[in-house]
Amino acid sequence: MGKGTFIPLKEMPLFKEVASEFIEAKKPNLRANTFATYNIIVNNHFKELDDLRIQRITTARVERYIRARQAEGRNIATLRKPSWLWVRFSIMR
Repeated sequence: MGKGTFIPLKEMPLFKEVASEFIEAKKPNLRANTFATYNIIVNNHFKELDDLRIQRITTARVERYIRARQAEGRNIATLRKPSWLWVRFSIMR
């Protein structure tokens, strides 16, 4: 998907689809432990984003998500670790 390419909303991928595809594409270049960590992060930390279309994931939404997790007592370093995923989404938008 290139910037400026129109994709009907129904065809826009969900977060969980893009995250899974991204992790699988990175797998050949990752150590087993790193791959497992990425899977844990996506599967445990981002469940509430799973059914969002990727164009609905904005910087503001991510910041609200992080603040809400911090309010629950989660560590900021843990929350910001998967920034590789947010970079991927910003490239696709």
